[in-house]
Amino acid sequence: MNAFDEFQSAVYIYGEYAQIDNCRFINNRSQYRGGAVMIESGFTTITNSVFIDNQSGQGGAISHFSGQLEITGCTFVGNTAQEGGGVHLESPYDSM
Repeated sequence: MNAFDEFQSAVYIYGEYAQIDNCRFINNRSQYRGGAVMIESGFTTITNSVFIDNQSGQGGAISHFSGQLEITGCTFVGNTAQEGGGVHLESPYDSM
């Protein structure tokens, strides 16, 4: 997946449950949050996925605002941000 948007990530998640498995996010850009994935709320699992050269203000690859996030078996390479190059976490319920 590849996208650029001033305000939005390649994937925006808001809701009860979301699962990302075996995906590749390469060279995505967002000015503010989550170059590849922005999670606003809900329970999200991200497994066996690759995040390469994504960029954002917060969370070069992933920005997580609230809810529960589980990340397992993922690879992060060359992601950049002002805060949290690979992953930016704001919720006390996050685990990796």
